[in-house]
Amino acid sequence: MPQEYETLELRIHPPNVHIDNQTDPQCTIVTIDSANRPGTLVEVVQHFTELGLRINKARISSDGGWFHDMFMVAESNGAKVRDPRKLNSIVQVCFVGGMLVVVWINHTMYCHPP
Repeated sequence: MPQEYETLELRIHPPNVHIDNQTDPQCTIVTIDSANRPGTLVEVVQHFTELGLRINKARISSDGGWFHDMFMVAESNGAKVRDPRKLNSIVQVCFVGGMLVVVWINHTMYCHPP
């Protein structure tokens, strides 16, 4: 199948990433909504690990074609994730094939790339 068809769903419904450092007093809440492509969950969890983050709690849901995952993550020392490079890196893991990703950080919307 040509790549353009493989990413069609993602282009029609780009990933939505919500990073919230306000709601929970101890964790950064990362919510990802996107078309479900094989390996996405593994990629995200592996990326958190590579960034040195702990996943304190996760809620994973999928209907087969779409997923909505929520992760409560923290730095290895238990602090919220505040490093802009790490926050940007979390967004990058959902960035597929040059398409726009809708990003919410502390209730403010950004589009990535800008």
